[in-house]
Amino acid sequence: MKFFKMLAFLSALFISFAPATRAQVAPARITVFADSVLGTVSPLLFGSGQEMGQNLSDPLLPSLIQSTRTPLIRFGGIMSEYYDWEANNYNGISYIDWVDTLIIPVPSRFGVDSIARLCSSVSAEPIMGVNTQINDPAKAGRWVEYCNGDTSTPMGRIRAQRGHPAPYNLRYWSLGNETDIAGGTWPGVMTFYRHFGKPFSQWHWRDSIFVTKPQFASLVRAYADTMRAHSPIPLQIVGLSLAGDLSWIGPVLGPNASRINYVDVHTYPAGFDSLADTTRYKRWLAACDYPWPLETYLGMAQDSLNRYRGGYPVSLALLEYNAGLILVGDPLWWNYLDGLFIADALGHIARRGLSLACSYDLYNQPDKPGEVPYWAAIRGDTTSRRAASWVFELYHDYFTNNLLKTTSSAVGQGNGLEAYGSLGNNSMAIMVVNKNLDTAYATTVKWSSNQWQPFAMVWDIRNDTTLAAPWNGTKGIIYRGWFPTMMDSMTYEFSKASVTLILVSLIGGVETGSPISTNDRDFSLVILSPTPSRTGIRLAFSVPPQTLGKLVVCNALGQVVARLWEGKGGPERKVLDWKSGTTPAGVYFLKLESGEKAVVRKAVVVK
Repeated sequence: MKFFKMLAFLSALFISFAPATRAQVAPARITVFADSVLGTVSPLLFGSGQEMGQNLSDPLLPSLIQSTRTPLIRFGGIMSEYYDWEANNYNGISYIDWVDTLIIPVPSRFGVDSIARLCSSVSAEPIMGVNTQINDPAKAGRWVEYCNGDTSTPMGRIRAQRGHPAPYNLRYWSLGNETDIAGGTWPGVMTFYRHFGKPFSQWHWRDSIFVTKPQFASLVRAYADTMRAHSPIPLQIVGLSLAGDLSWIGPVLGPNASRINYVDVHTYPAGFDSLADTTRYKRWLAACDYPWPLETYLGMAQDSLNRYRGGYPVSLALLEYNAGLILVGDPLWWNYLDGLFIADALGHIARRGLSLACSYDLYNQPDKPGEVPYWAAIRGDTTSRRAASWVFELYHDYFTNNLLKTTSSAVGQGNGLEAYGSLGNNSMAIMVVNKNLDTAYATTVKWSSNQWQPFAMVWDIRNDTTLAAPWNGTKGIIYRGWFPTMMDSMTYEFSKASVTLILVSLIGGVETGSPISTNDRDFSLVILSPTPSRTGIRLAFSVPPQTLGKLVVCNALGQVVARLWEGKGGPERKVLDWKSGTTPAGVYFLKLESGEKAVVRKAVVVK
């Protein structure tokens, strides 16, 4: 996508979205069928992607990725097919194939080692996008061995010489990117993937060689077998990546269903655009529902997998999605409104039962000073969070376990009120996305059981501040308080252009995070007392013996408000109390850190 950014002109639309007048209000009804489980919610559903070779050395970035709760980062994109991972002393070189005339090598400043270390520091699984344009399975095998082989292997020894003796043990690998666009063009910029079968050293500006479906089927066999042979740990291989031409699935998956784990499809349902206005905002926000529903597209891809996978457990992944190829630096859209699209898309993706998904993209820097970065959940020019980042955090922390059938009476043609429900161990989460830019909804929310507490907790994300960094249009996730329920229903007004999370607990249920480990040497943090709390929180935590660690309390902005413990771990589990005292009501995060490890638990303080 970095290629596309060269085509766009900055739009100087630094306006506030929220008008002074109150939004109009319409009635709505949301029904959560608490006894109707549609499937499970995968924790790897809330991932993001990056172009291979992009520089992610910003020192502020790791903490923001952790705040975003990103569990999965795909390193791929178009640039993965132009990336030589071994070049530049294993730091990588990206080749810019400019207007089919110039082939420009650009040394990377963020190679394989940097990727692996970043992902380890933020507890995210990387997906490595392997170049298939050059059709070199041996090169892919060396890459896997470099990441996963021990020091008895040739590539493992090289990795050790470069300062990392221990294997990275990377499980997820993807073969190529959008193979179906080979031979297609970006007018005035490039012809995609025109050097098939040629090593980088032999690329020529006159090349016009494109992979065919039978050739790629043979390639997948050779790549998958070679890569698995070079890894001492099991690999999860995404064997085919498509921009949208599902006719590739049969010829490629049929002969390779026993070798691969996933087929990846991408979508930008709003298509191309280079202008921004209110009419377009509404069309882009509706793109998951109208005119071609995202769930229909994913269902068609799943039908193809079922037809050709021959009984093997090959699953569908969606490893690149956003509203569209919207090539305009519009701050209202990219800073805030795109977060509403992401929130809606995540609900639709969950309904189709996918286990891997990545938005495009996680972090982006503008090509020129003063431009507004496209797509990214985290702005690279100011290193700050956008609405999409807060949306991922809200989903990751609350939307777990089982997906529930949920309906809304006000979806319309995609510009109304969408709702998605999930059932945790002791609570039910209802995610509500209001994509209407003008209207709030006075809503009756109904669930089909009376086993729930007579109150609900509510958090939301609104366009409630300046579009300038570091706010980018929102103050983030705000705890709105406790609201009474009728045990099986409640009424609530959902603000225009907002994302809201309603959490209802089972009678007698207490959310305490992960269960206490029976192994005192584990690195763990558990909340023992009920939360929300008015007085304080009791904690139990473990840090391995002789390992330095610290336990702090952070507010919703990531600022440390209390330091509870710092020192060396031991064989025993430690228990202490955080006396919230004069701490303002709100959501807080208890963070236990030790070296590159970190575990976070959420606590709510009420007054």
